[in-house]
Amino acid sequence: MKRLHIHFGIHRTGTTSIHYNLLGNAQELERQGYIYPDLGVGHRHVKTAWGIISGKLKPNELVNKIHAESSDPDKLIVLSSEDFCQLRDAKWLKILSEEFDLSASLYVKRQDLWLESWYNQHIKWPWSKKFSSSSPEFFIKNIKDFYWINYDWLVPRICEFVDKDRLHIGVMEKASVSNTTQDFFRFLGVDESSLVNEEPKNESLTKGQLDIARRVGLLALKPKGRQKVLSSIKKINIDEDDGSKIVFTPEQREGILESFQDGNKKLANDFLGKRKLFEEEVVFSDPVLVPEKKIYEVYMPELLKLVVES
Repeated sequence: MKRLHIHFGIHRTGTTSIHYNLLGNAQELERQGYIYPDLGVGHRHVKTAWGIISGKLKPNELVNKIHAESSDPDKLIVLSSEDFCQLRDAKWLKILSEEFDLSASLYVKRQDLWLESWYNQHIKWPWSKKFSSSSPEFFIKNIKDFYWINYDWLVPRICEFVDKDRLHIGVMEKASVSNTTQDFFRFLGVDESSLVNEEPKNESLTKGQLDIARRVGLLALKPKGRQKVLSSIKKINIDEDDGSKIVFTPEQREGILESFQDGNKKLANDFLGKRKLFEEEVVFSDPVLVPEKKIYEVYMPELLKLVVES
């Protein structure tokens, strides 16, 4: 039976970096015994994940695609996508578990920090009309849309089809996992000494920049237009901005942490043999708030001028 490893990448946990390094080192990895298959999507397994979620790609079709790219049972086939974590319908995973010898990995970030990062991404490079101009308050009210960060649901779901002792859970904290790509390769047993490090850039906006960006309507712009606006926003001297990327108030942060506290503790106990899932001290600070009136009367005219001149 061929071996298959699935990286259930959760957004904002270094999945893009893992993809770049798998792709950039594909030949060397194959020499070492690891296959990062094309699957007809140019190695962009996020398209594979969305094909499964949408029903356009049937599980048996995926099985056939995987088999077609690797005939050597001694090699480990690696799938990696941040959208494999959307497991409400896990029929595809069941079928893969019947066809392959499965192992898996995922990386978890403390939910308040994850939500701040995910909010930043939604505003900076939007794809959802629902959240493209949303306030932090609206984002929190709709937290159930991001059901996969309920880790004590996600992990047992995966373990319905992957043996518990073959699932690697990396906790994204400095004392545990500070570099997901490095940790991922070490878990797989890859010799990193001959790999080329590929690091994509995906810098978050400051909270002051976010306050302006979410009122621009970036969703309607094409990539070049978005990039021009974002570059211009970064040139504005925002009086209120202190460079912080904190999005939530202390009260909001505390509410988020409380809502996941029991589930995180259960996951830590059941799967990691720990009392707590996350060990780092929580920092409670007030976020920057740029007055709406000033945004429209001062910063928007300046932004328009910068965009026209760029």
